[in-house]
Amino acid sequence: MNKQTEEILSGFIYIDALSIPLKVGFRIISPAVIAGGPLEVEAFLINNSTIPLKLFVSGDMIKSRFAHYAFEAFIDENLIVDPTPASAYLGGPQGGINVSAGETFIQTILLNDYLKLEDAQTYIPSGVSKLLKLICHWNLKLSAKINAAQFEHELTVSIPLAVVVVRNDGRLEKLSAKLYADVLLTPVNLHSLNSLLAMRSAAMVYIEKLLNHQDPNIAAQAQNIYNSLSQ
Repeated sequence: MNKQTEEILSGFIYIDALSIPLKVGFRIISPAVIAGGPLEVEAFLINNSTIPLKLFVSGDMIKSRFAHYAFEAFIDENLIVDPTPASAYLGGPQGGINVSAGETFIQTILLNDYLKLEDAQTYIPSGVSKLLKLICHWNLKLSAKINAAQFEHELTVSIPLAVVVVRNDGRLEKLSAKLYADVLLTPVNLHSLNSLLAMRSAAMVYIEKLLNHQDPNIAAQAQNIYNSLSQ
């Protein structure tokens, strides 16, 4: 990794794919990042041409996340690893999205689904802030034919980002409690549910409480997280 010491909250590159000029990048959208807490980024693609483009996207049914993204992360020289065990890609939902001329495609990604960000609590002393350095990869599959069932062109875009992460266990506890309270609402706040579950060991007290949630689907999701952490 390079030795940058300042935040890089957004990055992009210009590419020409299938003779279509595109602006592709990532940006961090979480307002403040607490060690162990959720961290979200947006992936964006801007079609700068005068013709439409078809973008193919996919999901990983085993890892329950988008399949077309990958992330690397470091705090100092410490690698933040993938929270899911190594496994072959067995497929998942797939589809194509038409991006018209001049339009922007945006997708929000919870990085905790790809990285064990709870390990930041190990690498950052209490009350200290450190830089989390990221490399964001997007495997782009594209077609210039909006009715195409298959992609014509494939390439991977890699964008470096960096964000300051603070170790503040008191704020983390308040955040976890707030997310848990949101999950108890009717209807359930699904964004808060996903964020809480993705915190894993950093929010274990509240995930245990969800084992008795009245919604069996939520209880089952909590049970899966609990079982994975108990192994």
